[in-house]
Amino acid sequence: MKALKLVAISYLIKTLLVGIAWFFIPDLPQRASTFVRRACGFVDPAPASAEPAPPEAPVAAAVPASIQPTR
Repeated sequence: MKALKLVAISYLIKTLLVGIAWFFIPDLPQRASTFVRRACGFVDPAPASAEPAPPEAPVAAAVPASIQPTR
């Protein structure tokens, strides 16, 4: 029971500290997400705002001859 009380109190303190910080720094979540994106750039080197690449056209050899377009 003592451990549960300790976890609850630490969670309350952490929540209050984050709430107070968010009050003084309104764009705190945006700053944190920008920091994480920069820190984890090695995982996904593409910027978060980049457009996804369009799907590639199928290779002609993968399409059966019966449905290939004639030229």
